[in-house]
Amino acid sequence: LALTWIDHFQRCILEEDPDVIVSVHPLMQDPVSRVVKRVATWKAGRKIPFVTVVTDLGDAHPFWFHPTVDRCFVPVEEMSKVALSKGLVPSQVSVYGLPVRRG
Repeated sequence: LALTWIDHFQRCILEEDPDVIVSVHPLMQDPVSRVVKRVATWKAGRKIPFVTVVTDLGDAHPFWFHPTVDRCFVPVEEMSKVALSKGLVPSQVSVYGLPVRRG
């Protein structure tokens, strides 16, 4: 099942040619990062930025903090410390709050 999903996602990336890929679910970090890396090798080195927006306010699942993300947006300062303890480097982590649409 996972391989089928990855193939479809890979095809979507190739067809849509996104400027950035944003993940808002901890279980999507690894498969998405693998596809982004694979596509970069096919598209003459074009790297599509892959970012994570952590939507947990309390305890965060460790899968949120994948080492290959370009940027990991966390809602609170305490979460940035968790991200660093899970192997991310300071340049990958931004405390940004939760993205909430007005209205």
